[in-house]
Amino acid sequence: MNVVVYTAEDVARILKVDYKTVLRLIERGLLKSLPGIRHKRITEAELIRYLDLQSFLASAANRSPRPSNGVGVNHGQIVVSPTATVMAKPSAPSHAKGK
Repeated sequence: MNVVVYTAEDVARILKVDYKTVLRLIERGLLKSLPGIRHKRITEAELIRYLDLQSFLASAANRSPRPSNGVGVNHGQIVVSPTATVMAKPSAPSHAKGK
């Protein structure tokens, strides 16, 4: 049984990210490398597991329920659907400030 092994540079090319990003993924435990101090090696099975995890997380994010009023938050941006409920904004007090 042959095991396909990639270097961190190979994985960076496959994922289309910087080499340092791959090293950070390994440091965070999101991508597991074979034991070794200097050269990081990643098996094909581990790379497939990581890609499947990323695919699952992306699809789970797309399935998240939308609030009933049509307003939501997506990556820090407010998203309003075309059918969003319009709500009146409270007006400022009508009396003048100071004299």
